[in-house]
Formats: sequence, C-alpha cells, structure tokens
Amino acid sequence: MNKKILYGIVTFLSVFFAANQAFSDTQYQIERVFSSVSFVYMAGHNGDPNWIEGFDYSGEIYLNGSQIGTFTGQGTLFNPPLDITERYDAGLIRITNTITNKGSFETVGQFLSMGTSTSAVTGNATLVWLGSISNGTGIYDGMVGLNSGVGNVNVYSTQGSGTEILLLRFGY
Repeated sequence: MNKKILYGIVTFLSVFFAANQAFSDTQYQIERVFSSVSFVYMAGHNGDPNWIEGFDYSGEIYLNGSQIGTFTGQGTLFNPPLDITERYDAGLIRITNTITNKGSFETVGQFLSMGTSTSAVTGNATLVWLGSISNGTGIYDGMVGLNSGVGNVNVYSTQGSGTEILLLRFGY
C-alpha cells in the first residue's frame, strides 16, 4: 500500500475518533431530594398565600444512592399567582448544581406542575421539568447538555424528590 494512502487513512481515523470522543454524549440518572421549599410572593404581598409567584428550593443530589452534591433553585410561574388546585401550572426554573470537589453547572428550563382538588389541603404536587445545561465551572467548564425529570413535592412540608436524566456533552 502506498505510504500516502496509509498516512491519509491513519489521519482520517485519528480525526474521526478524536471528534467522536469530543462530541459524544454521556448520560446520568440522578435523584434530587428537596430539603427546603419556600414561597416567593408577588411584590407588595409578602406572606399572603393568595399572591404566590414561585418557589425557592434546595436539596441534595444523589447518584446511585450516594450523595454527590447539592442544588439550589428558583421556580417562577408563567401566570401568577399560584392556584394549587389548578390541574396544571407552568413556569421557568433555574437550578445551580454543585458537585462536591468537582465544580458546578446550571440548569435552565421549564416546569409543569399538576395539582388536584385536594392539593390545597395536602400540598402535594407532581412536577415534570426539562431544560438545558450550561455555565459549568471546575471539571464542568465547557460542558453543555439537556435534562428532564419527574418528581413529587409537598409545598407545605417542604419535602419531595425526583428523578432526573442528564445528557451531557463536553468539548462542544
């Protein structure tokens, strides 16, 4: 075989595998356990449960049953104020995820919550969310991705949990 052809094949395969590695997606399934959920009220209505425009929340992140970090976030309703008995409500989310000794990244997206006629009494809500991942620090610098999750939370007890899929790409 001609050396130029062999060199061309080796160069092509090297570039192909390097590019494939740089743009390959990595998927993780994490669990979010909410340890705090607090109401955010509309301007001028602090403390009035009839004027809730969103939530602040925080908790722990688990991977394969082991805690790997923490998160803090905000959810803001598209159409406040909150009516917890509505079948569906939607809004924007922003979550800062801090992975212990590794760095942090942000999740920005949308959520949809589902209540029932008993939600005003029980405080239970089912949530789904999806969004994009960016603004990494530490080992997550230059990472982008997508996420989606589903969970349950009780807005009165501030307890809840959810499972989330992270699809990450490094070297974008």
